[in-house]
Amino acid sequence: MNKISLESLKLKHYIIATFGLLGSAMATYGVLRVLGLNPLWSMDRAVKWCAKQEYIHLDTTPFFSMMRYCGFMLGMGLGLNSAFNKKASEVPFSSGMKITSAILAIGVAKLSERVPLAKFNIGFFYFSAFVANTILPFLMIAMVPYIVSRVWPVIVRGVDKRKQHWNLVNN
Repeated sequence: MNKISLESLKLKHYIIATFGLLGSAMATYGVLRVLGLNPLWSMDRAVKWCAKQEYIHLDTTPFFSMMRYCGFMLGMGLGLNSAFNKKASEVPFSSGMKITSAILAIGVAKLSERVPLAKFNIGFFYFSAFVANTILPFLMIAMVPYIVSRVWPVIVRGVDKRKQHWNLVNN
């Protein structure tokens, strides 16, 4: 069995996979509609039976999950194939840089949870979920390591200068 490495995949592979997933989701939705079934039947029931509208969460639907996965696939492809990722990968990351990148990536992920998705239109809601879940992996895969690779040497030089100054003052 052949193993596929992420480095061997090009952006077009990620785009094809993303639109393949999107296409299969849309085709499944269309087939269900043609058969007279409502793929969003749970939302209709929730609107009908829930005491309060705030109890209804569109982000628990299967279609939202598909938008999340498709967005992540595209964002990962954009991030791994970006110039930012290429420049960051030229720098050998120390343990401190890796830990800082991981902490910043978690912070970005936690901040993304606070971004409200517009719920006035279900189509726009799913589109905004796709876009948000495309941006998130791009930030985590490309931008965070790039920023750390550019800022870390400056911080380390500043710390070294302060240590030298401190040693001169105390000696």
